[in-house]
Amino acid sequence: MRHFNYSIDKPLPDTLELGGRKYKLTLYFDRVIRFYDMMRDKESEWSDADKIDIAYSWFVASPKTATMPEKFAVVAAINDEWLSDRRKDGSRKKTRTAVNFIADSKYIYAAFRQYYGINLFEQQGKLLWWEFIAMFDSLPSECQMKEIMYIRTRDMPQYNGHNSEEIFRIQEQREYYFLDENWEEIREESENALGNLFDKLTAEAVK
Repeated sequence: MRHFNYSIDKPLPDTLELGGRKYKLTLYFDRVIRFYDMMRDKESEWSDADKIDIAYSWFVASPKTATMPEKFAVVAAINDEWLSDRRKDGSRKKTRTAVNFIADSKYIYAAFRQYYGINLFEQQGKLLWWEFIAMFDSLPSECQMKEIMYIRTRDMPQYNGHNSEEIFRIQEQREYYFLDENWEEIREESENALGNLFDKLTAEAVK
């Protein structure tokens, strides 16, 4: 569950006041997802300035004219105030990535259709990020997307003499649903777990 700086007893913020100027915001879920994907892309030919310029055009309806320092300040303020998890760094446990909104698009689309009756394609440019993420975080545990998130983040159990089939099943699930950003960690953990399992099964076989 994410912690954002907004509350249901107030209107969703649609403006930002910064440096004596008021900015009309358009923080729709599809634009925020594209923003995250753009900022995560380390191989993009876009410079940091290009990314800020693009993000500003997505997030701000007016004024469209601003200097680059102003655009940077606005995008940074939006990200810090309304997009980033508001918990202090010390309270956030670093974990394996559970979801990638681009790679998992089909599961997220299906979940919103099934549980909320919402067609996310029709909601592009309409559904605000806060509304989207509140519904996403509140999807039930039996939802396939939530099951996939659990598969990605659960630890590989230690072999106890009776759970070899479970270990192999978990490994197959994790390889099927892996995200690129998790692959090296999963591969290393899996190799260690399967190597230990092989050693123990071999030792049991020669007793």
